[in-house]
Amino acid sequence: MATLTLSPDYSASKTLKPKVIVHKFADGYEVRRADGINNKLKEWNLTFRRDRATIDTLDTFLTARGAVEAFNWTDPHGYAGVWVCDEYTEVFDEIDWGTITCTFREVPEVAAP
Repeated sequence: MATLTLSPDYSASKTLKPKVIVHKFADGYEVRRADGINNKLKEWNLTFRRDRATIDTLDTFLTARGAVEAFNWTDPHGYAGVWVCDEYTEVFDEIDWGTITCTFREVPEVAAP
């Protein structure tokens, strides 16, 4: 499994929406429980603004995975997990600079050593 070591810019944001099953009763009560053992998977919305060579390397890395192959990555909080990138956008900012914005979605797979 490939590993991405590039850190995002400071504008990174995390989304966490736990999966739960809710049973509602007529009297207004409800019972909530976790939906599966991997119910707290994270998503990171990331921006990488770097020199052209680095952006080209990241583009090649993400394209090679093709939203099929997961990769190891450590998030800004230091959590090492397994992730996929379903889509990303590349923008040419200047002649020697570029930006990739993307979302990394955590997947319940075992990280490679």
